[in-house]
Amino acid sequence: MKAIPLIRQHHFGHIASTLDAMNVDVGRVLCRSGIPEWQHCEPTDQIPLIHFIRAFEVGAHAVGDERFGVVVVERNGLEKFASFGKAVRQSLTVYDALRTSCRLATSEATTLRFWLRRTENGVLFCRKQLVATPDIQSALIHLERYTMSVFVEIVRLGAGPNWRPTQAYLSGPKSAGASNWGAFEDTEIHFEAPFSAIYVPDHILCLPLSVEGNATAESANSVGSHLEEVWNEQDLTSTLRSALRTLLKQNCATIEAVADISGISKRTMQRRLAAEGVLFREVLEQARYQEATRYLKNSDNAIAEISDFVGYEHPQHFIRAFRRWAGVTPGRYRTSL
Repeated sequence: MKAIPLIRQHHFGHIASTLDAMNVDVGRVLCRSGIPEWQHCEPTDQIPLIHFIRAFEVGAHAVGDERFGVVVVERNGLEKFASFGKAVRQSLTVYDALRTSCRLATSEATTLRFWLRRTENGVLFCRKQLVATPDIQSALIHLERYTMSVFVEIVRLGAGPNWRPTQAYLSGPKSAGASNWGAFEDTEIHFEAPFSAIYVPDHILCLPLSVEGNATAESANSVGSHLEEVWNEQDLTSTLRSALRTLLKQNCATIEAVADISGISKRTMQRRLAAEGVLFREVLEQARYQEATRYLKNSDNAIAEISDFVGYEHPQHFIRAFRRWAGVTPGRYRTSL
């Protein structure tokens, strides 16, 4: 017997909350369509994918808008995508966010696959839903619009709210159209493709998801004081990242060094970071990337020198790490500036 395809409840919750905001009696609409009210479950619960897919079609009919899948994304930012959204938003670069999405896709929906395909000067951010039966084909079009709109929102975390893909691939027929898809209005669309995808160029992949203040002028002691000041605040990660950028210049960017200057234990720091969903080594990599891009933009230092500046013993290790962060080598990144 084949396993039942499942998806996280929070996606279904997005449909229900959107209908509610549009003054639709959600319970009545779902009941009439034979769909359980899964929106009352916990966001991380897994529910049958077929109910989620059909809810799109029911929602579109209820509000009289074929772009309902796009509307759902517009009304629910990535911050509402539970642990998936949190992990993606904590990524270092656009490329890192895409890689994180690919890694987590199957934990969001058991029959969903995301992957990256390298093309000239960029990547295709791809998706394929492995459930496709004739009776839900029209509903799958709504699901495709929803997922592809999520793709755009992920890229916009670094590229800004007005970014639009120049090229996209859709598995649906041309008759489904894309002229009213918001972010896809001016996109060159290739229909009836074997998978769905958007093209993301290299210069977008390299963009950081957040712009941090430059910590160059801060001493280790002032960073330690800053850490103490924000110790009871929610976001330790950004402050720690700034501290590490300073400590990299002193060749002592370790968890022990940060714990020492902030007056707390290593174990307490690890526990606080775990509560924010990150590991120390991930924050250290973010600090290294920010420093590396600063040197690549503002100096003529050789790649080997920059490698040493950001804490790598061998340039090849730095080059591999940078490619993992940004999707391109540091040399290519520099020439693209």
